[in-house]
This record gives sequence, structure tokens and C-alpha cells, in this order.
Amino acid sequence: MATPELNLEQVQYIVRQLAEFITDQRQKLAPLAQPLTEEQRVCFAPYFPTSILTNTRFVRVDNLVDPPFYPELEKLGFSNLPQSSSMAAATFVDVVAAQQDFYDVLRFHELVHALQYQQLGLAGFAERYVAGFMNGGGYEHIPLEQNAYELDRRFAADPHQKIDVLAEVNRWIREERF
Repeated sequence: MATPELNLEQVQYIVRQLAEFITDQRQKLAPLAQPLTEEQRVCFAPYFPTSILTNTRFVRVDNLVDPPFYPELEKLGFSNLPQSSSMAAATFVDVVAAQQDFYDVLRFHELVHALQYQQLGLAGFAERYVAGFMNGGGYEHIPLEQNAYELDRRFAADPHQKIDVLAEVNRWIREERF
């Protein structure tokens, strides 16, 4: 499906809107979120920096919400926007909200996103998410998602293998794959 052509100002506007939405969701959900348990931190310690495991919080919600600017994007011709209703979870910097019960592979995937935010910053993450969507034509082609899915598949296939998630995320940044 073709993605509408937008000018630089329109793309920058979408990036700002996404960053504001992420910030709003983080602020709303952070007071409700809980840290990983000690057992969960031990499980993920071989893969993630301590700062990610200590600072990332998790909350179960009834429903994730779509960004409020989606109607504007639909008017511009976007018809394949990522729908929150079909997502298991979403990460808002260091707060993960899930509309289903958490399990290890889901936590792992979302911790990858928390690490991506840490390395790229909120603005950098939002910019790359929008660019990835627009360049790839859909959610499944967003490189930030591809990176997280690749790593969670490796974790799921063998939870005892050594995966240096920080090194992998930094490699993708260095290689400009995001």
C-alpha cells in the first residue's frame, strides 16, 4: 500500500505529535506502573543494562489508545496506521503498557524499545518511528520494530543464549538501519 507523499514540514509535525502523545501516555501511566520483580530482573540481566531493568515500569491496561492525531493522517491519505487495539503492548519511553498479561517474550520485546529510547532519546525514537513507517509502508516494516522482533525471536528460541541487546541496538544505530 502506498504511503502519501508529505513535505518536510508535515513530517516534522507528525514527529512532534507522536513525541507529545508518547509523553502524555508516559505521564498518565507512570503512576500506575510497577518495576520488574527481582526474579524478572535476574531473568533479563544477561541481555540488558541494569539501568533499563531498574527504570522501566510495567502496567496492565484495559485498552491501549490510538494517537489523537490519527484522523488528521487519515485525511492525508494514510489508511494503514498501526492500530493500538491489535498491539499486545506499547512502550512510552520507560513505561510499558499492555492490554494482555505480560509474559517473558513480550517483556523482552518492550525492554528492547525502552533501550532504543535510551539510546536515541524521545525525539530520535519518534523521528525514526515515523520515518520507518513512511519508508516501509506499514508497522511491520518499521526498523525499530524489526529490531525488537528479531531480538525477541532469538530470545524465545533460546532464552539461555547470550544476546547483548545494547550492542545490537547500537549496531543498528551505527549502521543507520533505524
